[in-house]
Amino acid sequence: MMGSEMKVEVIHKEAIRPSSPTPHYLKTTNLSDFDQLIPDIYVPFLLFYPNNNTDHRSLAAERSKILKTSLSEILTHFYPFAGNFHYNDSICCNDHGVAFLQAQVNCPISKILDKADIGMVKQLLPADMASRQAVTGYLLLVQAYFFECSGMAYSSKDGLKLHLT
Repeated sequence: MMGSEMKVEVIHKEAIRPSSPTPHYLKTTNLSDFDQLIPDIYVPFLLFYPNNNTDHRSLAAERSKILKTSLSEILTHFYPFAGNFHYNDSICCNDHGVAFLQAQVNCPISKILDKADIGMVKQLLPADMASRQAVTGYLLLVQAYFFECSGMAYSSKDGLKLHLT
């Protein structure tokens, strides 16, 4: 990357729990034999949302609040994401929550969108993609990036296998 290096600084970390508790009869989600045998596969993604709004601080706070509220509400329907692996045969749906990280990026979003560089993109992917819970202790990690220009990116990493049944 030409000029100054892009820096990503995590400014806030928290666990987001489901907005309502998982019912007792759904506390265990068993993995199929197939799920237990397939290797862990992680498919990271990045979604970019450019914005021309100049009030970056209040916009970032508002967007962060909306993301956290939405995530909390959706976890009541996708409750295994808020649990923990139990051995390799099930997920304990204990409302442990998901990791939510908020980060600041010291450049405008256009710097990435106009001329993407693999090194820059890698900085925007969630922590260690090689392990289920090695870094976060959660099955799902959600990270929101707020750029100088009020643009936003969102990335996620999940530790659930693709064919969860």
